[in-house]
Amino acid sequence: MNRSETFWIRKKPLSRRHLLKGLGVALSLPYLSAMAIPKSAPPKRMVNILTNMGILPQYFFPKETGADYNESLYLDLLKSHKKDFTVFSGLSHPEIQEGHWGEVSFLTGAKHPGRSGFKNSISTDVLAAESIGHRTRFPYMSMIVGTDYTRGLSFNRSGIMIPPEKRASTLFKKMFLQGSLREVNMQKNRLADGKSILDVVYGQAKSLSKKVGHEDSQKVEQYLNSVREAEKRLQSSEDWLSKAKPKTSAKLPEDLVKNEDILNRTEQMFEMIALALESDSSRILSLFIEIQRNPKVAVPGENIDTGWHSLTHHNKKAEKLRQLAILEGEQFKILNKLLDRLKGFDEQGQSLLDSTMLLYGTHMGDAYIHSNNNLPILLAGGGFKHGRHLDCQSHKQDSPLSNLYVSMLNQLGVPTQSFASSKGSLKEIEV
Repeated sequence: MNRSETFWIRKKPLSRRHLLKGLGVALSLPYLSAMAIPKSAPPKRMVNILTNMGILPQYFFPKETGADYNESLYLDLLKSHKKDFTVFSGLSHPEIQEGHWGEVSFLTGAKHPGRSGFKNSISTDVLAAESIGHRTRFPYMSMIVGTDYTRGLSFNRSGIMIPPEKRASTLFKKMFLQGSLREVNMQKNRLADGKSILDVVYGQAKSLSKKVGHEDSQKVEQYLNSVREAEKRLQSSEDWLSKAKPKTSAKLPEDLVKNEDILNRTEQMFEMIALALESDSSRILSLFIEIQRNPKVAVPGENIDTGWHSLTHHNKKAEKLRQLAILEGEQFKILNKLLDRLKGFDEQGQSLLDSTMLLYGTHMGDAYIHSNNNLPILLAGGGFKHGRHLDCQSHKQDSPLSNLYVSMLNQLGVPTQSFASSKGSLKEIEV
């Protein structure tokens, strides 16, 4: 007989009366809500969308502030979701007055993007992905609709742009097509090869950093940071590779390649955003709508005879303004469809829009004069206090757009006290 058996024999046994008394107490307790196993809340998600040819301010901003504003021409297209979003005026990034160049700083807030020697910084989506991106197959998705695929919204800690995905079909395949066992094994081998290469590169760069001056050493350190991030992505990819992908009834999209199809391509990418959120493939998504190459866009029933970019140089001529308002109005119709879809998707008793914060806006307050002040910004969903037009100007000065980013990051579950040029958060929308 071992010591443990001796111990249990020597213990005084519980009497039947004592046992029943204990059971009686337990049985007489009422059901308490605190005893219930709490349901986990749906995860928080973030979507960022930038349209880079501006938004006509006179058709976007309401004249009234507060909850009782009259919808502007564009906001009238979203009126069924009036209580689901907040429209902001008086927000911009300080020390960014470089017109089109402001797009590269839209999610970073980095100052003076048009000047020589400019170095960008980390974007809000990548910062968020560092904290919560490991919870999904894709830590974040960076996408683009347009003609110039050398641009994007997402930047790593070294200020290097993360190439966006331009094809909806590629995104769909990554999310839903599992591949054969042979293809999965081939991918595992590629990942292993990638890690081996990174080990060599990292060792060489680390050795080099000891032999160069301070300025070059900083550049090497930026490079090393990129290598570390690549290593993390490889490890995450390897972990998810053995897990089955979600199923969908959606069909593999056929990629649209014509420049004049930019509205249809935007709607197609919005479909990919919705699928990513519904399948929980990613919780952080950013889309760059790029119209720089001036496509002539066909709108059924409308006469659009001028390229989109040229229309932004309207010189206040009525016909050009009319055509530009039609094109931008079509963008808001597509946005409304996305809001409809997220609002109609039930997730644990609440809509997907309730758990998804969706930022929509532009980096130019007035594209005609290339102003980077008073940016047209709209934030929908995400559990914020919505249904108002908030004028954020103070003493005729814009508030930092990064204040909104601080609120978004905190709401997402990424504790943040400051970001870029922020001076706090936007308490008015926080719950």
